[in-house]
Amino acid sequence: MIVQFEPYKKIIIKDYSKYERVDDLIKNTLTRQRNIPEGVNLILQWAEGIVFIYYPLPAITDTLSRELLQGNVYWDLVEFAPMKDYKEHIAPDVEHMKGLKADVTVIDVSNRAIMRDVAKYLSTLLKQE
Repeated sequence: MIVQFEPYKKIIIKDYSKYERVDDLIKNTLTRQRNIPEGVNLILQWAEGIVFIYYPLPAITDTLSRELLQGNVYWDLVEFAPMKDYKEHIAPDVEHMKGLKADVTVIDVSNRAIMRDVAKYLSTLLKQE
């Protein structure tokens, strides 16, 4: 038997939303996902001082399946904000959230090289006007 590690070659991000505050990221994510029941656990990723959530395009077409097999991953949307230090749980600013409630869990993905690369790229986008 042969076991082989073959990392993705490229992540293609089709759209993104950047936020100055983590609370803005949480609020907009919850607002967009209106069918999420109150008190749901929202899961965010963290690496390199960036907290983010991504929405991959599923490989349900022949074209996207071929792209995936060639090592290209497509993300439809990435939303992100700066968060210097990792925190396992975030208690959103309730006043700022206007009644939206969620248990926000953050996963430290800094042990994954691909996620560190994504976070570094997102960091450069934060610096752009």
